[in-house]
Amino acid sequence: AGVLEQHHVAVLHRGDGGLRVLADDGVVVREDDLLAEVLGQALRHGREGELRLRAVLGLAEVAAKDDLAKRENTNMSLSEASLKKLYDGILNGSVSRLESYAECPFAYFLEYGLRVREREVYKFDSLRLGNLFHSVLERFSNELAREKRDWKEMTEIETSKRVDSCVDGIIPDAFNEIAAADPRFVYTVKRVKNTMTRSINALCSHVRTGLFRPSGFEVEFGAGKTLPPIVFEFDDNKRIVLNGKIDRVDILKNEDKSFVKIIDYKSGNREFSKEELYYGLQLQLILYMDTYLKSARAVNAEKLLPGGMFYFKVSDPMVENNSADVDIEKLVLEQYDMNGLVLDDAEVLDAIGETVMETKSKRKTQTIAKGGYVKLGEFEELCKKAEEIAVLLGKDMLGGNIDINPSKCKNCTGCDYCGYGSICRFDAKENADYRTKFIDDKKE
Repeated sequence: AGVLEQHHVAVLHRGDGGLRVLADDGVVVREDDLLAEVLGQALRHGREGELRLRAVLGLAEVAAKDDLAKRENTNMSLSEASLKKLYDGILNGSVSRLESYAECPFAYFLEYGLRVREREVYKFDSLRLGNLFHSVLERFSNELAREKRDWKEMTEIETSKRVDSCVDGIIPDAFNEIAAADPRFVYTVKRVKNTMTRSINALCSHVRTGLFRPSGFEVEFGAGKTLPPIVFEFDDNKRIVLNGKIDRVDILKNEDKSFVKIIDYKSGNREFSKEELYYGLQLQLILYMDTYLKSARAVNAEKLLPGGMFYFKVSDPMVENNSADVDIEKLVLEQYDMNGLVLDDAEVLDAIGETVMETKSKRKTQTIAKGGYVKLGEFEELCKKAEEIAVLLGKDMLGGNIDINPSKCKNCTGCDYCGYGSICRFDAKENADYRTKFIDDKKE
C-alpha cells in the first residue's frame, strides 16, 4: 500500500523540502514520488482530493512552519508565484468576499483560492434558499416596474398569485427534475411560496405607511453596470475592485434634497453592529450606501443624503397570542420590522413610517439598541472606517496572508459555520488565538 493509504491526509503543501503531506495522526510524510499517487486518489476524495490536486499542481505553494504537525495555529503565506496566479496585483471580488476573508483568511483561501467544494446535493440548504428568495423578489419587483405598478397598491390576493407564478417560473432552472419530483421538495416549495407572500405583503405595507418610494431593484455596480465598481488603490500599483448588487434602493424627494434608503434582503437573522464593522464582518451596508451616493452625485445635480440602511429578513414568523382583543396581523407585521441605521433627521423619521420603527412608541429605544440613529457626520465617519478596513483586508489578501486565524466577535466565531475544520485543525478548546478588530473604536 502507498503512503497515502497508511494515513488519512489532512493538508498537502510544498516547502523548501519538496512535497510534504501532513497526516491526520500528526505525522509529516515526505516522499517526492507521491505525485502519481496523489493525482489518482484526488479523484476519489471529493473536497480534500481537490485540495491535494490543486496543491500538487502548484497553486498552493504554502510556506508553513514545522509546528503545523503539532496541530497549533499556523502563520501561513502564499509564494510570489501563487500570488501572481491568483491575483497578479488586482483583487476582483465582492464586499461579501471581503467579509469572508475577515472571518478567516485560511477558509477564504480554501473556498476562493483553491475553490474547494463540498459534493453538491440537491436540497434546500440556507444558501440555495437565500438565492431563491432573492430571485423571487427580483422577478416580482421587475414585473411591477415593467407594468408601472406601485407597491402600495398591491392587495394580498394579487401578491399571492404573483408570488406563485414567480416561484413556479424559477424552480425549473434552479433545481433538476429529480429534486423537483421529491415529495419533500414539493412541500418545501409550498412553504417558500407562503414565506415569500407574507414577506412581500410586509414590504408593501412598509411602502404604504411611509413616504420613501422604491427607486431601484437589484442595482448592480461593476464594469459596464448601472454603477461603477468600488475601487481602492494602494502601494505598488495594487488595487481591489469590488462588484455587487444592491437589493433595493428607496428615495425620499424633497424640494432641495433627496434621501436614500438601502435595503438588503436576508434569509437569516442579521442585526447591524458597529462592533462587527470594526472586525470587517459588516461592511456591506456601509459600502453600498457610500458607493450609491458617490455615483449618483457624480451624475445628478440634486443634493443626495443617506436616509437609512437596513436588513430585511425574509421569513414566515409565528406569533403567540392569548387575547381575543389583539390584532394578529399587526403582531405579524411587527416581526418584519427592519434593522439597521437611520439618519437622525426629523424629515427622515417622519417619512420612514412604520418601516423600521414606531417613532412615538417604546419600540424606538429597542431599535436604537439593535442598530441606531446617527447624525450625518457619524454616517460619513462610518463610511471612512469601512473604506479603511476594506483597504487593510485587500492589502492582507494581496500580500498572500492565509493565516489560520478565525475572528471572534462577542459569542460568534469564524468557525461556527465553517466546513474546513478537518483541514485547518483549529481547536477552539486548545487555542484562543482569535483575530480581533482591525481598527480602534474608542472615538465611538
